[in-house]
Amino acid sequence: MAAFVELFPAVISSLEGISEWADADTSSHSHQLLHAVRETQFIVSLFTLTKIFSHSICLCKALQRKNLDLMEAVSIAEDTKNEIKTLRLNAEKTFEEIFAAVSKCAEQQAITITVPRITSRQTHRNPITELRSSSHFLILSLSSSRRDF
Repeated sequence: MAAFVELFPAVISSLEGISEWADADTSSHSHQLLHAVRETQFIVSLFTLTKIFSHSICLCKALQRKNLDLMEAVSIAEDTKNEIKTLRLNAEKTFEEIFAAVSKCAEQQAITITVPRITSRQTHRNPITELRSSSHFLILSLSSSRRDF
């Protein structure tokens, strides 16, 4: 994930170039993918997952070792669980950091951060009339992470 975040500007640039190719099928698919990765919701999700996975990388690597002791595995899993709980307890501060990185990336790529449109007949989420972009995505992050480990 971190590698994709680092290469995000190159991915955008490549997709922009490919979307101008003469091959209609390839350029069409590239344009669709470019549109998807430039969506605010995609970028916020990407940076949020990168933050979470950065805390679980030690556990991931440890669990792949052949000579891992069960007690060591449990200890590393507990440490990872506690780190993620800490992130959740400090959700607003953590998300401010994430959203600052998202904003910087979006600015560098000339992407406008937008909140998805809200309809008057919306039935699957709370009707929120006006929010800053960061508040909208913070609410989504908090509501989708309410499951306990």
